Amino acid sequence: METKTTLTIKEYLDEKMSSDKVFRLTKSNVVPSLVKVDQNERPIPGRGVMHPNSFTLPSEYIFYDNELKKSRHCRLVIGQPSIFKDERPLEKDVMLKVQLVSFGDKGQIHVKREEDNLMKFMLLAPWNASNPFRKKDSAADFFE
Repeated sequence: METKTTLTIKEYLDEKMSSDKVFRLTKSNVVPSLVKVDQNERPIPGRGVMHPNSFTLPSEYIFYDNELKKSRHCRLVIGQPSIFKDERPLEKDVMLKVQLVSFGDKGQIHVKREEDNLMKFMLLAPWNASNPFRKKDSAADFFE
């Protein structure tokens, strides 16, 4: 079930891409998995790792474009002009590397507004809880 929004995808992206963003993982460990220690190797209370050391998103997904009334294959490919497969030259898709999106040990990733493709990929991802176009019954792994 899709949520209804009055914004178009283009308006949403134009509005959101005007500034740098920090995307944060939705889940953290209540009890840290690793305990940080001081210089004497003694545990520091409450100072453990609250997020996995690394969390990597799948590098592709299918996004339903309400305006175009079709599903669009999105993939973050280094050196390509767009995240949308139907907007990229076909022959170059195989030759270029897919960009992986990884959250650091603080459970966040900083995206500069100049990083157009990464920003679009993160904003429209089905795992982004802040995405008004995502299916609300699907799991959200991160938010803006």
